[in-house]
This record gives sequence, structure tokens and C-alpha cells, in this order.
Amino acid sequence: MLEPLDCLERCRWPYMLELSKAAKWPSKRPACSPFMDLGTKHRQRQTADICKQHLRAKYSDKLALVEDFIVEIEGPPKNSDVTRWAQFTDIKDIKKEMLQRLEIRFDNWLKP
Repeated sequence: MLEPLDCLERCRWPYMLELSKAAKWPSKRPACSPFMDLGTKHRQRQTADICKQHLRAKYSDKLALVEDFIVEIEGPPKNSDVTRWAQFTDIKDIKKEMLQRLEIRFDNWLKP
């Protein structure tokens, strides 16, 4: 059985290793950044744009309802959150399946 201190020491080693690498090879950002990488934000924005574009194209006759659905997913434009579109993705990141889940959710949303 591990003592709590042993666990902390084991968890700290990768962080200390990153700090030692950062000391040898200085970079513009810290070794353990608490902030999200730009690539992740870009993927989240891209997923949101793909979903919104698909809904607008498929349901072009119901654009007002599509816009209401988008606001319901993201929130109001002033405080919109594109990370909420991630609920339609999965680990495999297959676009076809993501869009099918999105269509099912929109169709269920349309039903009273």
C-alpha cells in the first residue's frame, strides 16, 4: 500500500522532469500550462462550425428553428460556448456519426 507522500512524489516526477527540460531548453510557454492549447480551441471551433453549417444546409427551409437550436446549444451570442458542440463527437472523431447524432437531437428537439 502506498503512503500518500509516496503517491505525491510519483505524481510530481513528470512535472519536475518537464521543469528540468524547460530549464535546458527555454521556450515561450511554461512546461505545465494550466491553459488549453490553441489546437484544442481550434478543433472545438471547427466542430461547432461544421455542426452549424450542416444544420443550416440540411434544414434550409427551417432556418429560424435552426438558429434557435444553435442558441439553445451554445447559449446567447454574448456568452456563447462552442465547447457544448462536443456532446455530439466521440473518441473516434468520425464526422458522419457526429452529424447523425446532431440530426437526431435536432429532430427530437423539433418534436413537442
